[in-house]
Amino acid sequence: MDSRLAKQLFILGIFLGILLAGFGIFSYLTRPPEPTCFDNIQNQGEADIDCGGPCLACATQPEDIVVEDNIRLLIAEGLRIDAVFILRNPNSNFGAVNIPYTIEIFDVQQQLIGTRDGKTFLSPRENRPIIQNAIDVKGRIPASADVVLGEITWAENPVGVSSDPRLVVVEKELVRDNSGPEFAEARGVIRNDSPFEYFQVFVNVLLYSQSQDLVAVRITELRNIAPAASREFRVAWRIPIDEAFTVDVHAFTNLFAEGNFVKQYNIVPFTHRRGVPR
Repeated sequence: MDSRLAKQLFILGIFLGILLAGFGIFSYLTRPPEPTCFDNIQNQGEADIDCGGPCLACATQPEDIVVEDNIRLLIAEGLRIDAVFILRNPNSNFGAVNIPYTIEIFDVQQQLIGTRDGKTFLSPRENRPIIQNAIDVKGRIPASADVVLGEITWAENPVGVSSDPRLVVVEKELVRDNSGPEFAEARGVIRNDSPFEYFQVFVNVLLYSQSQDLVAVRITELRNIAPAASREFRVAWRIPIDEAFTVDVHAFTNLFAEGNFVKQYNIVPFTHRRGVPR
């Protein structure tokens, strides 16, 4: 190759390099930006501009409560059924004041053999098991179940009020007695580390096997726990509980209920809004 041709190829290479670099810069500068929660565009599955979906909940419209886990059915005393499922509130600035629900239990032929209506509540971003004990299934064997949520009442979280009730579980233990009639008892202490007195505190107790299978559940209620005070809880089972290795206890209270928290301490009332039935 003579020097003239080599020089021409060298110049051509430089020209192509500049051309490719320019094209790359042009493509980079003109390509659409990656969707974010701050781009003022309703994209990436958002319910409104920069809110809902993968972003924070919209300030004007709460997202639906999520049934996070399939309902679990456990044999209880008297051939009745204990049911547990998990609800999640995806909203950071809305609490669910009232969540009505219906548990429907079916046999292998998909015949309805038992129902139970209930209601609960969830603070912003709260994720909690919902327990119903001793559902009558008319002595039949359950095969499946469903949860139907009703119309939800929402409340905006007021400034200065934490969604954490600061209820601490201590000294929990499981005691077995094979002689019955109460074959197992879970007990412990709930301590109120908040500056508020709660009129009504609920306690979920879940027993798990060594392989982390759910074995048994109970829910109980305590009344009037003052700041810095502690209250003991006890729940028992009248059927043998041989597999339980882990006791999971969760204490919670309704921060949106008048008379439980808001009314007693004259905190700015929550704004209630009706939801949409699911």
